[in-house]
Amino acid sequence: MVEFRRTVSNPVFIAAFIVSFLVYSRIIPVKTEKPFLCLLKKSDITTLEGKISGNPVIVSQGKKYLVELNAEKANLCEAKGKIKVAFKSEDLQSLNPGKLYTVSRNCFLMEKGACVKLKVKYNPTTEAFFAEDIIDCHFKTDFWGKIDLFRAKCRNMFKRLMYGWGKAGFFILSLLAGTRDYLDFKIQDDFKLAGLSHILALSGMHLSLVSNLSGKIGYKIAGKKYLFPVQLFSIIFFIWFAGLSPSLFRAFLCSFTTLFLSKISNKSSISIVCLCGAFLVHSVIFPEHLFSPAFMLSYGALLGIIVITPLVKPLFSAIIPPGLNNALCTSLAAQTATCPVTIKLFKTFTPIGIISSVVVGPLVTFFLTLATLLIFLCFAFPFMGAVCGIILNKLYEFIEFFVKLFASVRPIYF
Repeated sequence: MVEFRRTVSNPVFIAAFIVSFLVYSRIIPVKTEKPFLCLLKKSDITTLEGKISGNPVIVSQGKKYLVELNAEKANLCEAKGKIKVAFKSEDLQSLNPGKLYTVSRNCFLMEKGACVKLKVKYNPTTEAFFAEDIIDCHFKTDFWGKIDLFRAKCRNMFKRLMYGWGKAGFFILSLLAGTRDYLDFKIQDDFKLAGLSHILALSGMHLSLVSNLSGKIGYKIAGKKYLFPVQLFSIIFFIWFAGLSPSLFRAFLCSFTTLFLSKISNKSSISIVCLCGAFLVHSVIFPEHLFSPAFMLSYGALLGIIVITPLVKPLFSAIIPPGLNNALCTSLAAQTATCPVTIKLFKTFTPIGIISSVVVGPLVTFFLTLATLLIFLCFAFPFMGAVCGIILNKLYEFIEFFVKLFASVRPIYF
């Protein structure tokens, strides 16, 4: 009770509560995106110039990619704001391994940071432009342009390495690079039906794994003195490489807070006040994230874990072993807290996700840890690639079996 009073009377908690109430009750309007501004009507625009601001997302069962573009010019007029542009798959996969049309088309490195000039046609139904042709694609020659180009080349090389590992490599790409270019659409649907969408989406689970793994390696190599900078560098590098998303930025804020608290006071867990502080910082830096499903589900799940888990753990402690009880109650808390959001946005609820997260979550964590270690092993000893691929594919088949098993339990539709 004392802890509860201390929390609700904390200025950070009060500020977060007021801001969330004003925003989600629509009392205060929030600019959720940078509107596209141009003197021309969208239907009159035939050429667009701009800079890609995020990872391309594959849509329409692999037939198209959707790209967010920071507009700079439309025809000969100046323009600004964010717009969505749909590309033919072959235009963005021209450098990807395993694509037959790479030999007959121009090759463009279409990644975040690329400056493009496009011949486009506006589609009023989807409120997006369709790229009929790519006139130019390049990276700037300044410092940040070179950084963007280096990132794009690293991601492309990583795709080529993972392609050699087959299905396991495709799964690793979605977990570490945020790209689902090769991941089978059926297995993606199975993850959703099993209540495991959060595993494929870049989130706190992935960042925590990277932080913990780098911390253990850094501690053995450099000692406790350099543990904080090693872990901080690793999570920043992962976000830079994988691409920023609302859930990943929330995870970064919470991870940074946890690392900082462990550095100054030996506290290693996140509290409600810390989560509220992350919410306020996130809202100021990226107000456009406030109404995204990933933002609401990410904060809702962690809030549920912090608040609900301690309440339900004692109820099952007498009949369930401690380790299993903790995992089950954590999953139950996260599902309970996010249930209103999923029902409101997606008209579904997947109660099987409470159990599937307990079973599949640890398997994926082990898979990703092993995959990370084997990737470094392959860099040191390239001839080990085939053996590592066989090991990971066997483990992936095990994960796939459980995902399909839980996906057979249909969600509740509203």
